Amino acid sequence: MSCIEPKSQVKHARVAVIGNPATGKSSLVSRIDKRHFRRPVDRFQIQIHASECDVTVPADLWNGFEFVLVTFALNEGVGSARALAMEAAKSAPHRGLVCIVGTKLDLVPRDYSDLDMDRHVYSSYFAYFDRLYYAAVSSSQDIGIEELLGVIANQVQPPGLSAPPTTILDWGRIGAWILDSIAALFALSVSANVNQQTPDLHELDDTTVQTLLKTPECMAWDTALKKYARGIFGGVPAHKITPTLIAKVLYPSEYANVRFVRQHTTIPVPQPRYPHLSSYLVMDYIEGKMLLECWDSLSSFMKFRIACTLRGYVSQLRRLQGTIPGTVAMGIVGGVLFDDQDYGPFESAMSFQQFCEIVAHDGWKSRIKHPFPGQTRPHLPVFGGGEWSLVFTHADLNLTNILLSNDGVLWIIDWATSGFFPPWLETVGLRYYEDDAPPSWRRLRWFIAGTNPQYEEFWDNLMIKVHRYRRLPPTYPRGHLGLTLQ
Repeated sequence: MSCIEPKSQVKHARVAVIGNPATGKSSLVSRIDKRHFRRPVDRFQIQIHASECDVTVPADLWNGFEFVLVTFALNEGVGSARALAMEAAKSAPHRGLVCIVGTKLDLVPRDYSDLDMDRHVYSSYFAYFDRLYYAAVSSSQDIGIEELLGVIANQVQPPGLSAPPTTILDWGRIGAWILDSIAALFALSVSANVNQQTPDLHELDDTTVQTLLKTPECMAWDTALKKYARGIFGGVPAHKITPTLIAKVLYPSEYANVRFVRQHTTIPVPQPRYPHLSSYLVMDYIEGKMLLECWDSLSSFMKFRIACTLRGYVSQLRRLQGTIPGTVAMGIVGGVLFDDQDYGPFESAMSFQQFCEIVAHDGWKSRIKHPFPGQTRPHLPVFGGGEWSLVFTHADLNLTNILLSNDGVLWIIDWATSGFFPPWLETVGLRYYEDDAPPSWRRLRWFIAGTNPQYEEFWDNLMIKVHRYRRLPPTYPRGHLGLTLQ
């Protein structure tokens, strides 16, 4: 008995095309009208019935159409297309049924003008600021048409179950598994109950902590730490207030992050104590040395074992997945990778990606227009796609935040700006301090967290301009910043 795949029913979609004269709307209608599209993921089929409309948005638009395209010529600029799209979206069943289409892609001069550079970021820009889809098509050929039909199909009827994956050897995963096995073999030992909670032994309040900070013992410890620490205005980030306790300025995000990591991993993290304190985070003091203090004195084999241990820690963190970017408690992103400013909260990984792409595009344009002497022209940042799923990330694994205790256990501290980020951000964080790190440490970065050159350069672009966005809310009513909407 043979099995015959049932024929898929074709969905018919009426599409309105709105735009000013000379924006390519007539050409677009002629190329998509009566056109079929089959979605590979679930074999859904759609036939487009396109109609050209006046420049103005009719009041009864959604009585006659299921989807709206608003055109502008990429070689002329956005013009009024954005306003038209926003007007159409006001009465739409949902905003995903409106798509801005940049036409005449093949007529945009590749001369690094604003028109040329801005076309790369329109997709993120319109999605982030206006929650609208965007597609680009050429003036005569079918470049971009299939992608546009895919946008229409996905909004008219969202994809169903994915087709069964094909069996293909993933050599990247196989290589990572081999390295993970080597790392597990040589990693430093960690007790299974290393993060077991123990009760607070003494009463402590904020006033008592303030008094302890002024003791000769604490001040002497601060002085010794200053030559290694990167505290604000030359200060130290933590203070030894008793033989067994450390105190630092309280960031609610750090307390929540530390508790989360201690509960869900076996990574040694000092226990936070006295949650009732309003100004200070008090944690266990670990007898040992920062890697910055002792790295050069360690044998090559010990350095390798530390790298193996850290690879295991990073692997544990990457198994913790999230849906909201940033810290556990507040969904805020910040720290050294964000110019030491806070941003967000972001509603999803997608909105965070769009924000980062807009900022990186701004930085890329700045590097093109104002190059440093001897600087080569930077590559175009990665836009769209890529790996932006959210995994837990320390994001500041420098040599001062890794402690080797006197009993040979590797501890990780300073979780204030940790949170859910794309997996490649861990290696970006490791790279941030490479100029101050010994060559033997720099050579191990790829083994600890991997490398991703395209996103490392992407982040270089972002760091140039992210300070310009520090006082803006995560969803802007209107934006321009580095984008020239002509």
